[in-house]
Amino acid sequence: MTFKALWAAANITGDNLDFRDIFLEKGCMDILLEVLKKFEGSYNVLKSASWTLSNLTRGKPYPEWDYVSKAIPFLSQIIKEVQSPEIVSHALWSVAYLSGIINLLSLFYLIELRHES
Repeated sequence: MTFKALWAAANITGDNLDFRDIFLEKGCMDILLEVLKKFEGSYNVLKSASWTLSNLTRGKPYPEWDYVSKAIPFLSQIIKEVQSPEIVSHALWSVAYLSGIINLLSLFYLIELRHES
């Protein structure tokens, strides 16, 4: 059920920026990150969650930084630890999208800083 809910969220947020913003305003990022903690190690959940994250971070106008910055520790963990090229690709797309909101060097600094803490 969790996998299907993440898949649906990824599709909905990827199709329309208004839907993306509504999801973020209603706390979807916090819920997504809680699901990731609960289902840590589940490949299917990680795959869908990383895809959902890439959809939540993309598009212009950019999403509110306060909503999407919460994903930085998760993105950092994926980039540094996950072996699946598809999942890492989703995380790197999120980083690319976030770099439109914040300077890319600053973003990588935040990723490194959050990873060390």
